[in-house]
Amino acid sequence: MSLTIKKKSAFINEGNFDLTSIIKDCIKTLLLNRLSLRKINMLKYVEYFLAYKICEHTNEKTLASIFLKRKYEKEYIRIPAKEIEISGATIIEFIDYLDEYDAKEIISSQKLLEIV
Repeated sequence: MSLTIKKKSAFINEGNFDLTSIIKDCIKTLLLNRLSLRKINMLKYVEYFLAYKICEHTNEKTLASIFLKRKYEKEYIRIPAKEIEISGATIIEFIDYLDEYDAKEIISSQKLLEIV
């Protein structure tokens, strides 16, 4: 039995290592799986808001999770900040990715109180 190794890899192309494309792919798969989207272009029909918590040790406001839903659904899907960081992306990269595909952030405090 012999082992054959390919010369070119899908992620590393002889010194051209593009970390941002890998991170965007990780964010894409996370969103597609959690929101059950067929295509990433459907992100324009997604609404989200950020939930914060206060750190017990430093008493600073930190991001706890992001709540996302498709516009025609009633319930939000919670993605904790730790899960986003485990995927390889930072919170800022994740939110920038949502903005890049025209996902709508809910900012109005009155709408947030209605949701909660």
